[in-house]
Amino acid sequence: MNNKALDSLTTEYNIVGADAFDRLPEVCAALFGSRTILVISDEKIWAHEGAILDAALAGKVAYRLSLLPGTPAPYADDNLVAAIKKLIAGEAALSFGAGSINDVVKRAAYELGQQYICVPTAPSVDGYASYGAAITVKGFKTTLECPAPRAIVADSGILARAPAELRASGYGDLVAKIAGGVDWMAADAGGIEPIHPVIWDMVQPWAMEVYGKAREIRSGDTGAIATLYSGLVASGLAMQRYIDSRPASGAEHLLSHVWEMEHLCVNGAPVSHGFKVAIGTIASTIFQRALFSKSAGEMASAAAASGDDVLERRLAAAASLLGGSPVLQPTVEAIRAKTPRGEALKARRAAYLASWDSLREKALARLPEPSALAARMAEAGCPSALAEINLDRQSLLRGFHIAKLIRRRFTTLDLADEFGVFEELAERAASWDLH
Repeated sequence: MNNKALDSLTTEYNIVGADAFDRLPEVCAALFGSRTILVISDEKIWAHEGAILDAALAGKVAYRLSLLPGTPAPYADDNLVAAIKKLIAGEAALSFGAGSINDVVKRAAYELGQQYICVPTAPSVDGYASYGAAITVKGFKTTLECPAPRAIVADSGILARAPAELRASGYGDLVAKIAGGVDWMAADAGGIEPIHPVIWDMVQPWAMEVYGKAREIRSGDTGAIATLYSGLVASGLAMQRYIDSRPASGAEHLLSHVWEMEHLCVNGAPVSHGFKVAIGTIASTIFQRALFSKSAGEMASAAAASGDDVLERRLAAAASLLGGSPVLQPTVEAIRAKTPRGEALKARRAAYLASWDSLREKALARLPEPSALAARMAEAGCPSALAEINLDRQSLLRGFHIAKLIRRRFTTLDLADEFGVFEELAERAASWDLH
Protein backbone atom coordinates (compact mmCIF):
# COMPACT_ATOMS: atom_id res chain seq x y z
CA MET A 1 0.00 0.00 0.00
CA ASN A 2 1.08 3.56 -0.59
CA ASN A 3 2.28 4.64 2.86
CA LYS A 4 1.04 8.15 2.25
CA ALA A 5 -2.52 7.04 1.57
CA LEU A 6 -5.25 9.09 3.22
CA ASP A 7 -3.12 12.22 3.41
CA SER A 8 -5.20 15.37 3.37
CA LEU A 9 -6.70 16.39 0.05
CA THR A 10 -5.22 19.19 -2.03
CA THR A 11 -8.63 20.23 -3.35
CA GLU A 12 -10.19 22.65 -0.88
CA TYR A 13 -13.29 23.51 -2.91
CA ASN A 14 -15.26 20.95 -4.93
CA ILE A 15 -18.44 22.62 -6.15
CA VAL A 16 -20.89 21.35 -8.76
CA GLY A 17 -24.44 22.30 -9.63
CA ALA A 18 -26.69 24.59 -11.62
CA ASP A 19 -25.62 27.48 -9.39
CA ALA A 20 -21.97 26.51 -8.97
CA PHE A 21 -20.73 29.58 -10.83
CA ASP A 22 -22.49 31.80 -8.28
CA ARG A 23 -19.69 30.80 -5.91
CA LEU A 24 -16.85 31.15 -8.40
CA PRO A 25 -16.07 34.79 -7.49
CA GLU A 26 -15.95 33.76 -3.82
CA VAL A 27 -13.51 30.96 -4.63
CA CYS A 28 -11.32 33.24 -6.74
CA ALA A 29 -11.19 35.78 -3.91
CA ALA A 30 -10.39 33.12 -1.30
CA LEU A 31 -7.47 31.75 -3.30
CA PHE A 32 -6.19 34.80 -5.16
CA GLY A 33 -7.58 37.87 -3.40
CA SER A 34 -8.16 40.74 -5.83
CA ARG A 35 -5.63 39.56 -8.41
CA THR A 36 -6.55 39.39 -12.08
CA ILE A 37 -7.32 35.83 -13.16
CA LEU A 38 -5.73 34.38 -16.28
CA VAL A 39 -8.26 32.04 -17.91
CA ILE A 40 -6.71 29.29 -20.07
CA SER A 41 -9.11 27.72 -22.55
CA ASP A 42 -9.29 26.88 -26.25
CA GLU A 43 -11.15 28.60 -29.06
CA LYS A 44 -13.80 25.92 -29.51
CA ILE A 45 -14.73 25.63 -25.84
CA TRP A 46 -14.81 29.38 -25.38
CA ALA A 47 -17.06 29.86 -28.40
CA HIS A 48 -19.61 27.41 -26.97
CA GLU A 49 -19.50 28.12 -23.23
CA GLY A 50 -17.33 31.15 -22.62
CA ALA A 51 -20.27 33.54 -22.26
CA ILE A 52 -21.44 31.71 -19.14
CA LEU A 53 -18.05 31.99 -17.45
CA ASP A 54 -17.81 35.63 -18.51
CA ALA A 55 -21.21 36.34 -16.96
CA ALA A 56 -20.15 34.68 -13.71
CA LEU A 57 -16.99 36.78 -13.45
CA ALA A 58 -18.12 40.09 -15.00
CA GLY A 59 -18.02 42.96 -12.54
CA LYS A 60 -16.85 40.66 -9.75
CA VAL A 61 -13.51 39.22 -10.83
CA ALA A 62 -11.06 40.82 -13.24
CA TYR A 63 -9.77 38.33 -15.75
CA ARG A 64 -7.69 38.03 -18.91
CA LEU A 65 -8.22 35.35 -21.53
CA SER A 66 -5.62 33.19 -23.24
CA LEU A 67 -7.02 30.87 -25.90
CA LEU A 68 -5.29 27.83 -27.37
CA PRO A 69 -6.26 26.72 -30.89
CA GLY A 70 -9.41 24.62 -30.82
CA THR A 71 -8.71 22.60 -33.96
CA PRO A 72 -6.89 20.33 -33.60
CA ALA A 73 -7.69 19.98 -29.92
CA PRO A 74 -4.83 20.75 -27.51
CA TYR A 75 -2.51 17.78 -27.01
CA ALA A 76 -1.13 17.26 -23.53
CA ASP A 77 2.60 16.90 -24.10
CA ASP A 78 5.77 18.40 -22.65
CA ASN A 79 5.85 21.10 -25.33
CA LEU A 80 2.41 22.41 -24.40
CA VAL A 81 3.30 22.27 -20.69
CA ALA A 82 6.34 24.47 -21.43
CA ALA A 83 4.19 26.93 -23.36
CA ILE A 84 1.60 27.08 -20.56
CA LYS A 85 4.35 27.69 -18.00
CA LYS A 86 5.34 30.85 -19.85
CA LEU A 87 1.71 32.00 -19.91
CA ILE A 88 0.86 31.46 -16.26
CA ALA A 89 4.17 32.27 -14.55
CA GLY A 90 3.30 34.56 -11.67
CA GLU A 91 -0.38 34.56 -12.66
CA ALA A 92 -3.55 33.47 -10.88
CA ALA A 93 -4.56 30.73 -13.30
CA LEU A 94 -7.92 29.13 -14.09
CA SER A 95 -8.28 26.24 -16.55
CA PHE A 96 -11.56 26.20 -18.48
CA GLY A 97 -11.87 23.06 -20.54
CA ALA A 98 -11.69 19.29 -20.50
CA GLY A 99 -8.95 16.83 -19.62
CA SER A 100 -6.01 17.97 -21.73
CA ILE A 101 -6.28 21.62 -20.74
CA ASN A 102 -6.54 20.72 -17.07
CA ASP A 103 -3.56 18.36 -17.28
CA VAL A 104 -1.19 20.86 -18.85
CA VAL A 105 -2.22 23.68 -16.53
CA LYS A 106 -1.95 21.31 -13.52
CA ARG A 107 1.58 20.27 -14.43
CA ALA A 108 2.70 23.78 -15.38
CA ALA A 109 1.35 25.20 -12.11
CA TYR A 110 3.19 22.52 -10.15
CA GLU A 111 6.49 23.23 -11.90
CA LEU A 112 6.05 26.90 -11.05
CA GLY A 113 5.03 26.25 -7.45
CA GLN A 114 1.63 27.84 -8.05
CA GLN A 115 -1.97 26.86 -7.38
CA TYR A 116 -4.83 27.08 -9.84
CA ILE A 117 -8.58 26.68 -10.24
CA CYS A 118 -10.09 24.02 -12.50
CA VAL A 119 -13.43 24.66 -14.23
CA PRO A 120 -14.34 21.46 -16.14
CA THR A 121 -16.51 21.66 -19.23
CA ALA A 122 -17.23 17.96 -19.82
CA PRO A 123 -17.69 14.78 -17.74
CA SER A 124 -15.01 13.14 -19.87
CA VAL A 125 -12.13 12.12 -17.56
CA ASP A 126 -11.30 11.48 -13.93
CA GLY A 127 -8.20 13.66 -14.07
CA TYR A 128 -9.76 16.92 -12.87
CA ALA A 129 -9.40 15.97 -9.21
CA SER A 130 -6.52 13.52 -9.50
CA TYR A 131 -3.00 13.68 -8.20
CA GLY A 132 -0.78 13.67 -11.28
CA ALA A 133 -1.21 14.66 -14.92
CA ALA A 134 -1.19 12.43 -17.99
CA ILE A 135 1.51 13.99 -20.19
CA THR A 136 3.40 12.67 -23.19
CA VAL A 137 7.11 13.37 -22.62
CA LYS A 138 9.43 12.84 -25.59
CA GLY A 139 6.88 10.45 -27.07
CA PHE A 140 6.43 8.45 -23.84
CA LYS A 141 2.97 8.68 -22.24
CA THR A 142 3.35 8.90 -18.48
CA THR A 143 1.71 10.27 -15.37
CA LEU A 144 3.78 13.13 -14.00
CA GLU A 145 3.75 14.14 -10.36
CA CYS A 146 1.67 17.17 -9.49
CA PRO A 147 -1.05 17.93 -6.95
CA ALA A 148 -4.66 18.48 -7.88
CA PRO A 149 -6.21 21.94 -8.24
CA ARG A 150 -7.08 23.86 -5.08
CA ALA A 151 -10.61 24.30 -6.39
CA ILE A 152 -12.89 22.56 -8.89
CA VAL A 153 -16.04 24.44 -9.85
CA ALA A 154 -18.35 22.80 -12.38
CA ASP A 155 -21.58 24.14 -13.86
CA SER A 156 -23.95 21.18 -14.29
CA GLY A 157 -25.57 22.78 -17.34
CA ILE A 158 -22.25 23.02 -19.14
CA LEU A 159 -21.48 19.40 -18.23
CA ALA A 160 -24.86 18.23 -19.58
CA ARG A 161 -24.33 20.14 -22.84
CA ALA A 162 -20.93 18.61 -23.47
CA PRO A 163 -20.69 16.81 -26.80
CA ALA A 164 -22.01 13.25 -26.72
CA GLU A 165 -18.58 11.83 -27.49
CA LEU A 166 -17.13 13.51 -24.39
CA ARG A 167 -19.88 12.12 -22.17
CA ALA A 168 -19.22 8.70 -23.70
CA SER A 169 -15.52 9.13 -23.06
CA GLY A 170 -16.25 9.74 -19.39
CA TYR A 171 -18.40 6.61 -19.29
CA GLY A 172 -15.53 4.57 -20.71
CA ASP A 173 -13.07 6.03 -18.22
CA LEU A 174 -15.28 5.33 -15.19
CA VAL A 175 -16.50 1.86 -16.16
CA ALA A 176 -12.83 0.96 -16.73
CA LYS A 177 -12.44 1.00 -12.94
CA ILE A 178 -14.22 -2.36 -12.77
CA ALA A 179 -11.47 -4.14 -14.70
CA GLY A 180 -8.84 -1.93 -13.04
CA GLY A 181 -10.25 -3.00 -9.67
CA VAL A 182 -9.73 -6.66 -10.56
CA ASP A 183 -6.09 -5.83 -11.33
CA TRP A 184 -5.79 -4.30 -7.85
CA MET A 185 -7.45 -7.41 -6.37
CA ALA A 186 -4.76 -9.49 -8.07
CA ALA A 187 -1.99 -7.28 -6.66
CA ASP A 188 -3.60 -7.48 -3.23
CA ALA A 189 -3.85 -11.29 -3.31
CA GLY A 190 -0.11 -11.53 -3.97
CA GLY A 191 0.78 -9.11 -1.17
CA ILE A 192 2.19 -6.73 -3.77
CA GLU A 193 -0.12 -3.77 -3.19
CA PRO A 194 -2.86 -4.30 -0.60
CA ILE A 195 -6.26 -2.76 -1.26
CA HIS A 196 -7.09 0.21 0.94
CA PRO A 197 -10.79 -0.30 1.74
CA VAL A 198 -11.63 3.39 2.17
CA ILE A 199 -10.07 4.33 -1.15
CA TRP A 200 -11.56 1.30 -2.88
CA ASP A 201 -15.02 2.40 -1.74
CA MET A 202 -14.44 5.89 -3.11
CA VAL A 203 -14.28 4.46 -6.65
CA GLN A 204 -15.80 1.04 -7.16
CA PRO A 205 -19.45 1.73 -6.17
CA TRP A 206 -19.55 4.64 -8.64
CA ALA A 207 -18.16 2.48 -11.43
CA MET A 208 -20.74 -0.23 -10.83
CA GLU A 209 -23.59 2.29 -10.67
CA VAL A 210 -22.59 4.14 -13.83
CA TYR A 211 -22.18 0.85 -15.70
CA GLY A 212 -25.97 0.52 -15.72
CA LYS A 213 -26.62 4.09 -16.95
CA ALA A 214 -25.21 3.82 -20.48
CA ARG A 215 -28.38 4.80 -22.35
CA GLU A 216 -29.17 7.69 -20.01
CA ILE A 217 -25.68 9.13 -20.42
CA ARG A 218 -25.91 8.91 -24.19
CA SER A 219 -29.30 10.66 -24.18
CA GLY A 220 -27.99 13.45 -21.95
CA ASP A 221 -30.13 12.67 -18.92
CA THR A 222 -29.12 15.29 -16.37
CA GLY A 223 -29.30 12.91 -13.41
CA ALA A 224 -27.11 10.33 -15.14
CA ILE A 225 -24.62 13.01 -16.18
CA ALA A 226 -24.46 14.22 -12.59
CA THR A 227 -23.77 10.66 -11.41
CA LEU A 228 -21.09 10.22 -14.06
CA TYR A 229 -19.35 13.47 -13.14
CA SER A 230 -19.56 12.73 -9.42
CA GLY A 231 -18.05 9.30 -9.99
CA LEU A 232 -15.21 10.74 -12.07
CA VAL A 233 -14.43 13.34 -9.43
CA ALA A 234 -14.60 10.73 -6.67
CA SER A 235 -12.09 8.68 -8.63
CA GLY A 236 -9.81 11.69 -8.87
CA LEU A 237 -10.13 12.36 -5.14
CA ALA A 238 -9.24 8.72 -4.47
CA MET A 239 -6.07 9.17 -6.51
CA GLN A 240 -5.33 12.32 -4.50
CA ARG A 241 -5.61 10.44 -1.26
CA TYR A 242 -3.60 7.48 -2.48
CA ILE A 243 -1.09 9.79 -4.20
CA ASP A 244 -1.08 7.40 -7.14
CA SER A 245 -3.39 6.35 -9.96
CA ARG A 246 -3.72 2.74 -8.77
CA PRO A 247 -7.33 3.20 -7.49
CA ALA A 248 -8.44 4.25 -10.96
CA SER A 249 -6.45 2.32 -13.53
CA GLY A 250 -5.06 -1.05 -14.44
CA ALA A 251 -4.15 -2.95 -17.58
CA GLU A 252 -6.91 -1.25 -19.58
CA HIS A 253 -5.17 2.09 -19.05
CA LEU A 254 -1.79 0.60 -19.91
CA LEU A 255 -3.24 -0.50 -23.24
CA SER A 256 -4.52 3.04 -23.74
CA HIS A 257 -1.05 4.42 -22.99
CA VAL A 258 0.46 2.15 -25.64
CA TRP A 259 -1.98 3.42 -28.24
CA GLU A 260 -1.43 6.98 -27.10
CA MET A 261 2.30 6.62 -27.68
CA GLU A 262 1.58 5.13 -31.09
CA HIS A 263 -0.58 8.17 -31.92
CA LEU A 264 -3.71 6.16 -32.61
CA CYS A 265 -6.01 8.17 -34.88
CA VAL A 266 -9.26 7.79 -36.78
CA ASN A 267 -9.60 9.91 -39.93
CA GLY A 268 -6.60 11.95 -38.83
CA ALA A 269 -7.99 12.82 -35.40
CA PRO A 270 -6.52 11.37 -32.19
CA VAL A 271 -8.75 8.84 -30.44
CA SER A 272 -9.92 10.19 -27.09
CA HIS A 273 -8.58 8.80 -23.84
CA GLY A 274 -11.97 7.42 -22.84
CA PHE A 275 -12.50 5.67 -26.17
CA LYS A 276 -9.09 4.00 -26.04
CA VAL A 277 -9.81 2.97 -22.46
CA ALA A 278 -13.24 1.62 -23.47
CA ILE A 279 -11.64 -0.81 -25.93
CA GLY A 280 -8.87 -1.52 -23.43
CA THR A 281 -11.50 -2.39 -20.82
CA ILE A 282 -13.29 -4.86 -23.08
CA ALA A 283 -9.97 -6.46 -24.05
CA SER A 284 -8.81 -6.60 -20.41
CA THR A 285 -12.10 -8.13 -19.31
CA ILE A 286 -11.81 -10.90 -21.92
CA PHE A 287 -8.23 -11.52 -20.75
CA GLN A 288 -9.19 -11.53 -17.06
CA ARG A 289 -12.17 -13.83 -17.45
CA ALA A 290 -10.00 -16.27 -19.40
CA LEU A 291 -7.32 -16.11 -16.70
CA PHE A 292 -9.76 -16.74 -13.87
CA SER A 293 -11.43 -19.57 -15.75
CA LYS A 294 -8.31 -21.59 -14.99
CA SER A 295 -8.10 -23.81 -11.94
CA ALA A 296 -5.26 -23.71 -9.44
CA GLY A 297 -4.05 -27.02 -10.84
CA GLU A 298 -3.92 -25.63 -14.36
CA MET A 299 -1.99 -22.60 -13.15
CA ALA A 300 0.48 -24.76 -11.24
CA SER A 301 1.09 -26.94 -14.30
CA ALA A 302 1.57 -23.90 -16.53
CA ALA A 303 4.09 -22.39 -14.10
CA ALA A 304 6.07 -25.62 -13.92
CA ALA A 305 6.21 -25.82 -17.71
CA SER A 306 7.22 -22.20 -18.24
CA GLY A 307 10.31 -22.16 -16.04
CA ASP A 308 11.76 -19.37 -13.91
CA ASP A 309 13.28 -17.05 -16.52
CA VAL A 310 10.53 -14.41 -16.32
CA LEU A 311 12.95 -11.49 -16.08
CA GLU A 312 15.01 -12.66 -19.03
CA ARG A 313 11.91 -13.17 -21.18
CA ARG A 314 10.58 -9.72 -20.34
CA LEU A 315 13.86 -7.98 -21.08
CA ALA A 316 14.15 -9.81 -24.39
CA ALA A 317 10.59 -8.86 -25.29
CA ALA A 318 11.26 -5.21 -24.46
CA ALA A 319 14.37 -5.16 -26.66
CA SER A 320 12.48 -6.78 -29.52
CA LEU A 321 9.38 -4.58 -29.30
CA LEU A 322 10.94 -1.27 -28.29
CA GLY A 323 14.54 -1.40 -29.48
CA GLY A 324 15.69 2.02 -30.70
CA SER A 325 12.78 3.77 -28.99
CA PRO A 326 13.23 6.30 -26.14
CA VAL A 327 10.59 4.24 -24.37
CA LEU A 328 13.00 1.29 -23.99
CA GLN A 329 15.10 2.54 -21.06
CA PRO A 330 12.22 3.45 -18.72
CA THR A 331 10.59 0.16 -19.69
CA VAL A 332 13.70 -1.82 -18.72
CA GLU A 333 13.76 0.01 -15.39
CA ALA A 334 10.09 -0.84 -14.80
CA ILE A 335 10.67 -4.50 -15.66
CA ARG A 336 13.62 -4.85 -13.29
CA ALA A 337 11.71 -3.14 -10.50
CA LYS A 338 8.62 -5.33 -10.65
CA THR A 339 9.88 -8.76 -11.69
CA PRO A 340 10.58 -11.34 -8.96
CA ARG A 341 13.47 -13.74 -9.41
CA GLY A 342 14.58 -17.03 -7.96
CA GLU A 343 13.06 -17.82 -4.57
CA ALA A 344 10.97 -14.64 -4.65
CA LEU A 345 9.24 -15.85 -7.81
CA LYS A 346 8.63 -19.28 -6.31
CA ALA A 347 7.20 -17.73 -3.15
CA ARG A 348 4.90 -15.46 -5.12
CA ARG A 349 3.60 -18.33 -7.22
CA ALA A 350 2.98 -20.38 -4.10
CA ALA A 351 1.07 -17.53 -2.46
CA TYR A 352 -1.17 -17.16 -5.48
CA LEU A 353 -1.86 -20.87 -5.74
CA ALA A 354 -2.82 -20.97 -2.06
CA SER A 355 -5.42 -18.23 -2.49
CA TRP A 356 -6.36 -18.89 -6.12
CA ASP A 357 -9.86 -20.26 -5.56
CA SER A 358 -10.86 -17.26 -3.45
CA LEU A 359 -9.36 -14.71 -5.85
CA ARG A 360 -10.93 -16.49 -8.81
CA GLU A 361 -14.40 -16.44 -7.26
CA LYS A 362 -14.22 -12.76 -6.30
CA ALA A 363 -12.87 -11.67 -9.69
CA LEU A 364 -15.45 -13.54 -11.75
CA ALA A 365 -18.24 -12.18 -9.53
CA ARG A 366 -17.21 -8.60 -10.39
CA LEU A 367 -16.34 -8.92 -14.05
CA PRO A 368 -19.17 -8.46 -16.56
CA GLU A 369 -19.56 -10.80 -19.48
CA PRO A 370 -17.53 -9.27 -22.33
CA SER A 371 -20.48 -9.27 -24.75
CA ALA A 372 -22.65 -7.46 -22.19
CA LEU A 373 -19.85 -4.99 -21.50
CA ALA A 374 -19.40 -4.27 -25.21
CA ALA A 375 -23.15 -3.74 -25.56
CA ARG A 376 -23.14 -1.22 -22.70
CA MET A 377 -20.18 0.62 -24.21
CA ALA A 378 -22.06 0.88 -27.50
CA GLU A 379 -25.21 2.10 -25.73
CA ALA A 380 -23.18 4.88 -24.12
CA GLY A 381 -21.69 5.90 -27.47
CA CYS A 382 -18.27 4.36 -26.87
CA PRO A 383 -16.53 2.15 -29.42
CA SER A 384 -17.14 -1.54 -28.85
CA ALA A 385 -15.14 -3.08 -31.70
CA LEU A 386 -11.46 -2.80 -32.59
CA ALA A 387 -12.06 -1.32 -36.03
CA GLU A 388 -13.94 1.64 -34.55
CA ILE A 389 -10.66 3.05 -33.25
CA ASN A 390 -8.54 1.79 -36.14
CA LEU A 391 -7.19 -1.30 -34.40
CA ASP A 392 -7.03 -4.89 -35.57
CA ARG A 393 -6.10 -8.20 -33.99
CA GLN A 394 -2.37 -7.72 -34.49
CA SER A 395 -2.31 -4.21 -33.10
CA LEU A 396 -4.24 -5.34 -30.03
CA LEU A 397 -1.88 -8.27 -29.54
CA ARG A 398 1.10 -5.93 -29.79
CA GLY A 399 -0.63 -3.66 -27.29
CA PHE A 400 -0.93 -6.48 -24.77
CA HIS A 401 2.74 -7.38 -25.13
CA ILE A 402 3.92 -3.81 -24.58
CA ALA A 403 1.37 -2.98 -21.87
CA LYS A 404 2.67 -5.69 -19.55
CA LEU A 405 6.18 -4.20 -19.76
CA ILE A 406 5.98 -0.41 -19.66
CA ARG A 407 4.96 0.32 -16.05
CA ARG A 408 5.86 -0.90 -12.60
CA ARG A 409 2.20 -1.41 -11.74
CA PHE A 410 1.29 -5.06 -11.19
CA THR A 411 -1.78 -6.18 -13.15
CA THR A 412 -3.35 -9.43 -14.27
CA LEU A 413 -1.06 -9.22 -17.32
CA ASP A 414 1.91 -9.64 -14.98
CA LEU A 415 0.19 -12.40 -13.04
CA ALA A 416 -0.49 -14.36 -16.22
CA ASP A 417 3.08 -13.79 -17.41
CA GLU A 418 4.60 -15.04 -14.16
CA PHE A 419 2.60 -18.26 -14.50
CA GLY A 420 3.41 -18.76 -18.17
CA VAL A 421 -0.13 -18.30 -19.54
CA PHE A 422 0.17 -14.75 -20.89
CA GLU A 423 0.76 -15.71 -24.52
CA GLU A 424 -2.27 -17.99 -24.61
CA LEU A 425 -4.58 -15.43 -23.00
CA ALA A 426 -3.34 -12.49 -25.08
CA GLU A 427 -3.99 -14.48 -28.25
CA ARG A 428 -7.48 -15.32 -27.01
CA ALA A 429 -8.30 -11.74 -26.07
CA ALA A 430 -6.90 -10.38 -29.33
CA SER A 431 -9.19 -12.70 -31.26
CA TRP A 432 -12.35 -11.57 -29.53
CA ASP A 433 -15.69 -12.53 -31.01
CA LEU A 434 -18.46 -11.06 -28.91
CA HIS A 435 -21.38 -11.84 -31.17
